[in-house]
Parts: sequence; C-alpha cells; structure tokens
Amino acid sequence: MKQLFSMILVITFMMSICALASSPDESEKLSRTVTYSQNRVAQEFTVAGELTSNPGYLTHTIRSGSFNSPREPAVKIVIKTAIEDKFKPMDEKREMEKASELNMGEIKKLSSGADVKTLSKYSATLANGETAIVRSFIKVPNTYKNNYAFASYMLDSNTIVTVSSTLSKKEFDEVLKTLKIGELT
Repeated sequence: MKQLFSMILVITFMMSICALASSPDESEKLSRTVTYSQNRVAQEFTVAGELTSNPGYLTHTIRSGSFNSPREPAVKIVIKTAIEDKFKPMDEKREMEKASELNMGEIKKLSSGADVKTLSKYSATLANGETAIVRSFIKVPNTYKNNYAFASYMLDSNTIVTVSSTLSKKEFDEVLKTLKIGELT
C-alpha cells in the first residue's frame, strides 16, 4: 500500500512538472508591431507585451524621444489588451477615464505640480477613419517647456490605445492618422 501511494505521489509530481514545462514561458510574451509616420518619416517598432500588475491584461509600450527635452520630441504609445475572457469586453468608459487620469497625472508630474492650461479638445482622424478626442496642454512657464497632447481610443472591444506626445498639433495628428497596430503574435 505504501509503495502504491509513493508511486501515485511520484506520478502526480512528474505530471505537474510536465504541465509547467508545457505552459508558455512568461518571458515569451505576445508581441505587436506598431508603425506610424512622424515628420513624414516611417517609424516601426516590434515590442513584447508585459503582464500588468492587474492580472488578465497585457500592455505594450512604445517610447521615442524625451518628454523632458524640448529638442527631442517624444511619442509614447500604450496598448492595453484584456487577455482573459472574464475581462472581455473591456468597459470602454472606465478604460477611457483611467487613461485620461493617467495622462493628467503625467502632465502634472512633468509640470512639477504647477497649474497647466488645457487647450480646447478637438477630434483627430485615425488610420482606420474613425476619430479620437485629443486633449492638449500648453507649456508651463519655468517648469515644463514642451507641448503635451494625448488621445485614447478603443482599437477593438478588448484593447485600448493611448498616444501621448510633445509634437505640434499637425505632427501629432499625422501620428494618429498613420498609426497602425499589428495583431498579437
């Protein structure tokens, strides 16, 4: 009897090791290819996803330039995807509010807490022909010397995209109009 119990224990242990070995390695995250045009120059990035601190979501972040340097225009694209069925479809209103709050916090941090003047919101055309609301801010004297604009939109019912930048209105609109986000691979 003891021998049978020991064999069952060994078999169970080996099966659990096999299950772990066959599950995808966390380092092999799904990636996306992202392309857009900035000043008529094509930009292309392939980025691996990162599991968020909130389980069930995968985030892809693309950064170019610097938000702190007026000489180096910045673009940041954050793509958040629900990967577990229980989070699908995403609550669009909630996700848009969270993206807005995060960007408002970012501009507050960049301006060292100084009051930031919000310019009027406007609609920009996306690559797929839909529109997104852009919120833009003006430079803050003695603190933040760049422009700052951001737009968030739902790529599909399970994915929200937020684009933020220090580019001019014309340049930022070009990024939005040419932004193409590849499938998860």
